[in-house]
Amino acid sequence: MNSNYTASGGAINNAEALAPLPNTDPQELPPISEITTVSGNFTNNTVTAGEFAVGGAIANQGKMTIVNSNFSNNSAKAENGEAHGGAIATETELDIIAKDGFTSKISGNYVEDKNGKRNEGIYVAAPVPLTLDANSKGKIIVDDQINGVDGYTLAIKGDKTGVVEINNNVKAGIIEFDSENEAETQTKPGVANITSDNSMLH
Repeated sequence: MNSNYTASGGAINNAEALAPLPNTDPQELPPISEITTVSGNFTNNTVTAGEFAVGGAIANQGKMTIVNSNFSNNSAKAENGEAHGGAIATETELDIIAKDGFTSKISGNYVEDKNGKRNEGIYVAAPVPLTLDANSKGKIIVDDQINGVDGYTLAIKGDKTGVVEINNNVKAGIIEFDSENEAETQTKPGVANITSDNSMLH
């Protein structure tokens, strides 16, 4: 997707479903809906704009859950402005789930803008939760940076058979672990730097 000013969602640009306008017959309008569940392999998607680009593969403004999916070599590029979320950018609550023995990998995604190139895979653009949920022997591997605005929450959960592996830097306002049903969490020594304003790690 290309635009002179803004671009979002190289593969999927998901917006919340809109209510019909007052005094309008819904049957006269095309259906407007949101995508609630996504599963698949997202590779080599890109968005390019002059000023602002987000979500090389997915830009989310709705109520989305991503299940058993891989993201590789996606990018967001803004030559003269800002780019965020090489793979995924979200303004609303987002769950990423790996289950039933599936390994979900987020790797090789990047953004490129006036500040240079960086391997940012996920960007949270509002103070909302981003959840990584590994259960039923599922595994989530994040090789790219996770970043976002101040105040967003990174929640890591799942069951004792799940694994969340973080191999790059994470900056979140709050980091939460499910204290009752915690998935194993792994970080790469010397590479992953997880910081938050109000960490609830244990």
